Amino acid sequence: MTCSEWDYDEDVFKETFTTTHNLVCGEGFKISHAQMIFYFGVVVGDILFGQISDFIGRKKTLVLTMFILLVSGLSGSFSPEYYSFVVIHFVVGAACKGCLVLAFVMGFEFVGPDMRVWLGQAINIVFALALCLLCGLGILIKDWQYIQITASMPAILLIPTWFIIDESPRWLISKNRMEEAKTVLQKIARTNQVTPPDNLLEHLELEKCTYTEEIWSLFKNRTLAVRTLVVFFNWFGLGMTYYGVFLHAENLGGNFYLAIFLLSVIEIPILLVNLYLLNKFGRRKVHCVTMMTGGLACICTIFPVIYGGEELQPLILALAVIGKMGASGAFGSIYVISGEVFPTVVRNGGVGASSSFARIGSMVAPYIAKLGAHSVHSYGKAIPLIVFGTCSITAGLCALLLPETKGCRLPDTIEEAIDFKLLREDDDIVIQPMETREINTNQTSQNGN
Repeated sequence: MTCSEWDYDEDVFKETFTTTHNLVCGEGFKISHAQMIFYFGVVVGDILFGQISDFIGRKKTLVLTMFILLVSGLSGSFSPEYYSFVVIHFVVGAACKGCLVLAFVMGFEFVGPDMRVWLGQAINIVFALALCLLCGLGILIKDWQYIQITASMPAILLIPTWFIIDESPRWLISKNRMEEAKTVLQKIARTNQVTPPDNLLEHLELEKCTYTEEIWSLFKNRTLAVRTLVVFFNWFGLGMTYYGVFLHAENLGGNFYLAIFLLSVIEIPILLVNLYLLNKFGRRKVHCVTMMTGGLACICTIFPVIYGGEELQPLILALAVIGKMGASGAFGSIYVISGEVFPTVVRNGGVGASSSFARIGSMVAPYIAKLGAHSVHSYGKAIPLIVFGTCSITAGLCALLLPETKGCRLPDTIEEAIDFKLLREDDDIVIQPMETREINTNQTSQNGN
């Protein structure tokens, strides 16, 4: 007989969107559909707001995404039924990702080479702190509508950043707005208590990139195509594993809030360790080790899930935390790798496309995690862990095909991105202007031919 009424356990949450609309039994997969559509919104936000920022500027687009995030987040808490909720959360996903990527890109374009590793880890650390805070909100509130409202309100504090931050000088240079770029750089110089050169405008003209390439240029060369596909696959595996472990937490048993908190807080120490490891041992090796650590932890979790009972619950949670730790560390390194492997002429497009593959992995993760939730046998509960672990290990091994970018200057052209040996330099070598490097690279290519 088909059920028509349900009684829900209110120990973890007093009310969720699932219990409000009885999305259980035959309606259970609607939750996975909603999560998939949310991550599809993230993919759209990756592409859409990146294009908008290239057209109207980083600063305007960043504030726009903050405003959209505030309005859509508050609107979602008052969704009267399933379909309006899904549509609104599609917008939330797009605005959320647009805001995050723009914050990273602006920071990346404002800092020098020595600070890029720090920036990549710092953004992920703040992300982990926000997850811990969200876990605390869940413990205190336990009602999905009020959690949604409380989590959306901080966006109000971000909108006034319009009056605090400046436009990216790199974007201004790319749009030939040299006087505005000069003003921003002079402000930075005053803040850093350094004296800019008198001929700053001439230097800006020299550094201006006067040539462009399409992202398809990454596939014109076999070596570069393989590297691009490896980066894409690593982003896909990371997106699926990172969010999949979170979504699978409800199937791990034990205290739900403790599991979520541990899966969140563990990111902070591993990202801090990443600051040392990436500069000491290189990007490629560290990324491979973190990916394989996360994957092996997921695989090892299979045995206590299948053969153990309640007494092994702490071990299951510990292995899940190690898996999440590996995924978090790999996220901290893949950002840096992507920014350094792709050449300047297609770097924005390359990083954006890579990030989109992570969102595709995130869209798949809810369905894989749901396989364990619907299984009545312990063997079925291990299926998500097998998928997440195998994908993470495979991607980590493939990362060894990438070049080591530690100690190399950023490639500017397609030709430079193919041979990283030409980009390795000592600390005492002065970096040449972009145009001079391009001429030297072309001459080297001609001599090689």
